[in-house]
Amino acid sequence: MYMDSPGGSVYGALAVLSLLKLRQIRGTIVVLGECSSACLLIFGGCTKRLVTPHSVFFFHRMRWQSDRRIMADEARQWAQHFVRMEEDMDGLLVRLFEPHHEQVREWVRNGQFLFGRELARVGLAELVELP
Repeated sequence: MYMDSPGGSVYGALAVLSLLKLRQIRGTIVVLGECSSACLLIFGGCTKRLVTPHSVFFFHRMRWQSDRRIMADEARQWAQHFVRMEEDMDGLLVRLFEPHHEQVREWVRNGQFLFGRELARVGLAELVELP
């Protein structure tokens, strides 16, 4: 897979990750530009991760916004669901990057931007130098 995305739907990323795992696909991902937020789930699900020195990654806690009007009861239910989902997704992301779980947990907690060279330095990816 070739990736250049700021993130997007966590549900979409979970669908791709689930497909990789359920079909036992040993995926290779090449980050051409950005791989942030929900896309990190796909990145973490791949067996081989290739990055350039200029690839950009943004690790952060999940965020939620609604573009539609909702009633208070629905908002309350969503807030409860969101708390559980946030904890679950943070835990999943950390597990995908074993044995570097503590480093990833810190990046998520701090809302960390990183370049490909930094991920390669800690062993989460393989660096591909550009000519």
